[in-house]
Amino acid sequence: MPDSLNVLPALLGQSKTGRDHVVEYANRIALRQGQWKFIPPGPVQDQLGPWKQVTFAAPGALFDLSTDPGETNNVAAAHPETVKELSAKLAQIQQSGRTPPLADPSAMP
Repeated sequence: MPDSLNVLPALLGQSKTGRDHVVEYANRIALRQGQWKFIPPGPVQDQLGPWKQVTFAAPGALFDLSTDPGETNNVAAAHPETVKELSAKLAQIQQSGRTPPLADPSAMP
């Protein structure tokens, strides 16, 4: 899925900054920024396999990858401002046309 952002100047050493976030898409969209990973509410496949379907209720899931790289502890309730910020950023990125809109949960396998 497209999430294009020109980082060539950073790769060539012409700029000290690249991108500050990454949009992931693996059957469900997610936003990674700094130590955080935000997954919007809705169905998602859990683990790498064997897969099982889980559903994140609103406001979604937030993981602190610096202390939980396996994404086992959803800390969204403890960090509502971070959830709000990342949710808004993901919505803005999607509205820019750089990445696909959220999939319709009813269409998920």
